[in-house]
Amino acid sequence: MSFLLVTLLLMEFAAGLVCLLGVLQLAVTGDHTIAFYGAIVSSLTFLMLLFGQRIAKDYEGAKTIVIYFIPAVFLVYLLQP
Repeated sequence: MSFLLVTLLLMEFAAGLVCLLGVLQLAVTGDHTIAFYGAIVSSLTFLMLLFGQRIAKDYEGAKTIVIYFIPAVFLVYLLQP
């Protein structure tokens, strides 16, 4: 496996795990600190995917990723302390 593929896979796994923990913390205590960090990790992961699509000159794929990237960045804005 390629190093970048493994890095992206680990980032996606970390984003999912931190977001899950953030939702649980938000439901139990009402605090949104971990959810904020999950949104940041998710945004960074989408940014990595977007950058890779742009490098590969797959502009249609990059357009698809932007549709998911915008709400992730908006979530970072909503959850900021």
